[in-house]
Amino acid sequence: AYSSMGRREEDGAGELLLPGNTRSVNSTDESTSGEKPLTTFGIDRNFANVLNGAFGFLLVFTAFQTTQMLAASIIGDLGTISIGLIYVCFAVGGFAAPAAARAIGHKKGLFFGALAYVVFVASLVDIYVPITLICSAIIGFGAALLWCSQGILMTQCTNNTNKTKYNSMFWGIFNLCVIPGNIAGHFILMHGETDDDAHSNSTTTPAPKAKNPFEPMVRGWQSTNSILFLVLTICGFCGACLFLLIQPSDPKTGTKAEIESRSVMTQIKATIQTTYQPRMLCLLPIFTFTGVQMTMWATWFTRQMYKTEIGLVMSCFGLAEFVGGFTVGRFIETYGRNPGLVLGSICGILAMALTYLGSTDLQNYCETHHGHPRPCKNYPDYGMFYVAAILYGFADCTFQSAAAAICAKSFQATGNTADAWALFRTFQAAGAAACFFVSPIFVASGESYSTQDQLLVEIIITTIVGVAALFGHWLFCTYSVGNAIDPADAAPFNHSSRAVVVDRTVYTSAMGGTTDGKLGGHTTSDEAQLACEAVTELLDSVGSGADKVIKATIYTTPDADVDAVIAEYESHFTGPNRAPQPVLSVAMVAQLPFGRRVQIDVVATL
Repeated sequence: AYSSMGRREEDGAGELLLPGNTRSVNSTDESTSGEKPLTTFGIDRNFANVLNGAFGFLLVFTAFQTTQMLAASIIGDLGTISIGLIYVCFAVGGFAAPAAARAIGHKKGLFFGALAYVVFVASLVDIYVPITLICSAIIGFGAALLWCSQGILMTQCTNNTNKTKYNSMFWGIFNLCVIPGNIAGHFILMHGETDDDAHSNSTTTPAPKAKNPFEPMVRGWQSTNSILFLVLTICGFCGACLFLLIQPSDPKTGTKAEIESRSVMTQIKATIQTTYQPRMLCLLPIFTFTGVQMTMWATWFTRQMYKTEIGLVMSCFGLAEFVGGFTVGRFIETYGRNPGLVLGSICGILAMALTYLGSTDLQNYCETHHGHPRPCKNYPDYGMFYVAAILYGFADCTFQSAAAAICAKSFQATGNTADAWALFRTFQAAGAAACFFVSPIFVASGESYSTQDQLLVEIIITTIVGVAALFGHWLFCTYSVGNAIDPADAAPFNHSSRAVVVDRTVYTSAMGGTTDGKLGGHTTSDEAQLACEAVTELLDSVGSGADKVIKATIYTTPDADVDAVIAEYESHFTGPNRAPQPVLSVAMVAQLPFGRRVQIDVVATL
């Protein structure tokens, strides 16, 4: 009977504003009920904004991703150093970007962040080294602002009923960015081949390039290279202009703007403190690995090919990312993070093996036919590179999805979700920056490609960080199960487990809500919400999930609003598409530990 009684008409009503954190209110607030949703060109306003943002990102990152993948092959060490500088500034700017995005608004944040990307690509049209490096620093801070603004846009334009659909659509469109720019780059570079690279088929080896990546200081117009970057600049600018068309979001079909009660310095301090939490320390390797892996496929892999082939090969990478955006996340939701990470690891290992084998064959061919191992333009068989690109795409998508899922779900109960996201992007950028900066060490003397020994070192570095990432994730799962989120939650029960797994079934202890280290919420609904989030976090940490709960028991005290508790339970663990629904027992007790009014324990499958 409880399941059909007392469901709240306002999902955001009575929502607890945790001290020192943000608050967002769902779309069905009383102040907006009964009004017609806003539209843009006849379609839902928020849906139009999501589409607008997705295609804006598609154009901006078509320009940037193509530049990133071609930089090492076209402009040598300057390309890898400038990309590395971008990620250093991204890592530094990530701490202050959320406050900046809220201060100027997400629309301006998207536009100015995108302009930073455009300015960087434009600096490569007519290269003057100091300008290029300055633009690299600007884009790093702009990237942090852009992604924070994107998070605000997606939050305000979605609600609990359409969040998954809108986010999947956004990332599906975004992941297409690798394809058009690389295909265009292929044909532009092919068109200028006879002008710039006639020596590539020569049997004589050209003089080595200058070892100083900053010389010559002024490089000027470089024919087809400059034309390519000019086309990409125009593409990126069009994407930035699309952001100006974004309209104020409609809270009736989205989420009201969050309220941030912390100062900038308080936010930065909170993020730094989160870094040293044991669970976060376990996750730092996987966050860093996503950046190292990015360097592997964006630079170390692409520079082993002749430059006109990079575009076509990396288009397959983009296609794999696009498909993975709709399949990998669902795989992880169905089978858990651990099987997903195993699958991603297998794809990554196979991709690196094919990279080594394909590069060996290419260099042997060029050595035999042209007298030098440098990638040559008439190498006939890039099959292994195409397969490797597809595998890199799925591997990257898997680790990115797993890291994103952890940030989105595993820190809700402690109020550290925003800090977790900031640390994810910061350490991802730090890992990419470190690898981009050391990239010039692993190239043949005076060239832009790696010898086989140097490539092997790059593969070993990626593998070591990858193993550390998997080990860190295992520690994270172990620590999450064996330790309480809040020390007070576990102190009286030191000889019990938070959860155990037997025959692929998870049994949890009774969980209650916590608020900044103090047990209990302001209302029964608040306590129930936090308790459900704590259970969900625990299930996620062991590879299960809220959608795999088969039995739940709710304990309430006489002064609890049972209908509100049931409503919170249903919003987390039931749904119209679940068959069968979980079994539910509700027990009223005289008293619960720590003065709580609600506790929940569940049984779930893996």
